[in-house]
Amino acid sequence: SAALVRAEAAEARCRRERSLRAVLEIARLRVESATCSAAARAIADQVAGDDPQLFARLVAGDSVPQPRFRLTRAGDVVLDGTQIELGKRVALRRIVAVLAERRVHAPGEAVALDALVAAGWPGEHIRADAAINRIHVALSTLRRLGLRDLLLTVEHGYALDPAIAVTIDP
Repeated sequence: SAALVRAEAAEARCRRERSLRAVLEIARLRVESATCSAAARAIADQVAGDDPQLFARLVAGDSVPQPRFRLTRAGDVVLDGTQIELGKRVALRRIVAVLAERRVHAPGEAVALDALVAAGWPGEHIRADAAINRIHVALSTLRRLGLRDLLLTVEHGYALDPAIAVTIDP
């Protein structure tokens, strides 16, 4: 309880960190009640990011899920043990890499369309309408290859689902 009070005081200086607030609310529930699983999950579901989801699972006594999405060194995706080979589809590999990096380092934050274009076709000068078309074709292809449920269209761009565990091979 004392540590939670100190953590909440420190969090007051970081009000923009919604996931930190969610984690502290879940911790408060745990301190106050041993039966807080449903409330913890409800708080975690309101905030994008891994930390609240993970903390809610830990508080509830659930096991931590194994990574479901892995980006290999070769640029392929392993999804639930099934390899999605992107092979010679260089633009797709680059786009997936940018989405995975953003997902790992800033869960819930979108990758803007222009950033995806720059990643997929670096250095190319592409008309705006052609760039939009290329991204739509690339994302449709990724969805068709098996990323349909993970690839989200969000405000200001695209993102991998923040609820899925993602790893990137070094």
